[in-house]
Amino acid sequence: MAESVGERLRRLRLERGLSQRDLSAPGVSYAYISRIEAGARRPSVKALRMLAKKLGVTPGYLETGSDLDDTAARELRLADVELRLRLDGEIDVLELQGILDDATEHADVAAATRAQIAIGMNAAARADHAAT
Repeated sequence: MAESVGERLRRLRLERGLSQRDLSAPGVSYAYISRIEAGARRPSVKALRMLAKKLGVTPGYLETGSDLDDTAARELRLADVELRLRLDGEIDVLELQGILDDATEHADVAAATRAQIAIGMNAAARADHAAT
């Protein structure tokens, strides 16, 4: 099950050894933070920005659990594998499975789909080589 905004906020806060009071600021009270963590409130955009800054993460990561840097790194790995598959015809299936697992874990449906297609293409290439 995916981590909620409140669960992520609590985890990050505790990892940094901060109390809800430590994280609070004008406009974002510790009671508001408590309600976000409990799942009773969704944070406003302003609150997301302030909390993310104090926690040292991007607002996008705090909200979704996915960071653009992770997505970009996954995209680069996937593009590299796709290119090598087209040029060489075969790729180590464990490498492809690792990309699929990472994409699935981060709910990156597009990357997971591309990884599954690459796994299928790789299996077909292996079958062609085995037949010859």
